[in-house]
Amino acid sequence: MTGLDLTFFAETLSRGLKHFLIEENVKVKELDFKELENNIIMELELPYNQQMKTPTQLLNNFTKKKI
Repeated sequence: MTGLDLTFFAETLSRGLKHFLIEENVKVKELDFKELENNIIMELELPYNQQMKTPTQLLNNFTKKKI
């Protein structure tokens, strides 16, 4: 993926999670979602064999920490 693709992918995942949390009446700071996007991008920019977490694991960890 290119940098633009990764950014779009991370933003899409973040928006989806944000939408879900809003529907569940959970409040999370906007800055936290930017941090999530950055974490996704940093992880996926690593060479494949060095990546430690999948995007799903990153979203789950974020949710556990912030809620």
